[in-house]
Amino acid sequence: MNIVSLTLNSIGILAKGIRKDFAVDLKELTPIVFEKLKEKKGKVLMSCFSTMDTLLKYTLSMEDILENLRGILPSSDIKESKENCCILIERSLVKTNISIVKKICKPLAEMLVKTSEDKSGDVRDASLKALGVLLVRVGENQISKCNYKYLNK
Repeated sequence: MNIVSLTLNSIGILAKGIRKDFAVDLKELTPIVFEKLKEKKGKVLMSCFSTMDTLLKYTLSMEDILENLRGILPSSDIKESKENCCILIERSLVKTNISIVKKICKPLAEMLVKTSEDKSGDVRDASLKALGVLLVRVGENQISKCNYKYLNK
């Protein structure tokens, strides 16, 4: 467990130091970080969230991790993975440039709405919180355009 936390922290430190030059290598490392979102151990999760915050601040954008998000939401069977992914989305949306948030609004809103129909209450809550942050960031009009077929069943 300590090794996983230290490894995640090391990835974050490398991303902060090397920045955009590290982005090519991160394409292979990001799925591993997302894999650790299924962990129940608090220390590993905090390291995972911290590393992703650093990666998104210095090296990657939300657009770059969209495919990883599609791999987890809503298709994953692991409740913790979905819930922690929604928490990561919520944290990241607050810090992401509004122009990028508007670009990824449609696919992100669709994933979150599908995930909000999950059988687990924790996953639904986390998904709706992330959807609420997206709504605040881009506005109700943008969300209803992006997600019209899901919101008006």
